[in-house]
Formats: sequence, C-alpha cells, structure tokens
Amino acid sequence: MIHGYSTLGRWKEAGKIFREMTSRCLIPDIFTWNSFMGSLCKYGRSKEAAEIFFSMAAKGHKPNIVSYIILLRGYANEGSFADMMSLFNSMEGNGIVANCQVFTILIDAYAKQGMIDEAMLILTDMRGQGLSPDVFTYSTLISALCRMGRLADAMDKFSQMIGVRCV
Repeated sequence: MIHGYSTLGRWKEAGKIFREMTSRCLIPDIFTWNSFMGSLCKYGRSKEAAEIFFSMAAKGHKPNIVSYIILLRGYANEGSFADMMSLFNSMEGNGIVANCQVFTILIDAYAKQGMIDEAMLILTDMRGQGLSPDVFTYSTLISALCRMGRLADAMDKFSQMIGVRCV
C-alpha cells in the first residue's frame, strides 16, 4: 500500500500507513523505506525523506545504495548541494561504495546549475575511484556543455564516449 500510494504521489496517505505500520511494531523492509523516501523526494520533500533515512539507520536498518541514490537525487533536484555532498561523503564510512549512477547524479546537479567545472571534477573523482562513465554520464555532460555553448568541449566528450565504445 505504501508503494502504491507513493507511486500515485499520495505521500500523505503513504506516510499515514507507514506510521501506523511502525506503531504496530511491524518492521518495514528496505523496499518500503525506499518507496516512502522516493515519494517524498519526488514531491520536493527531501528534508522529510532525510528524516526517514536517518530514522531507518537509527532503528538498525542499514540504508542500501538505492536509499542513497533516492536521497541524493532528491537533494540534487532541490539544489541542496551541501546536503547532497555531505550525504555522498558519508557513503564510504557507512560501507556503501558509490557507483556510476551516484556520480552521474552529482555531475548532473552541478551541470544543471552551470557549474560545469565542478561537474568535471566529479568526473575526475569518479575515474580516480576506478569507475568508467557510462552513456548516461557522458550524455549528461554533453547536454550541459551544449546548453552552455561549449560545443567543442561537447564534441570532445562525444569523441571520448565513442572512443571507449560507450554507446
């Protein structure tokens, strides 16, 4: 029911069922936690999703990579860069290894704000951790560079993408 309400954007109803569930000592699984957080983030309520995230951890339920991705995307969409980077920086200490999707969220957040140099630094960090950009990462960068009128740089990234057969 929580997932259904969340999918329909009825986060208030999802929250009511979630609270009722926990008040009856029913333990939500990771899918339930993530569904509810995803609904909150989708509707611009990242701060509330963060409360759920940290509540989950406090109750002994370890957030997984999907939990982090949901909250990172929520912060990114709301332009909460400090919260986004703080959460990102906490991942390794919590035993979660950032993947390509995580880095692409960060890159996209900075690129959408015209902070392409920061986005490129994140790409460098990503590669430094042994991860190769995927087609989504490249597309995010190419799109941002085109929006900024940096067509030569966009063509360079496109050539890199083709060169590593990432199509």
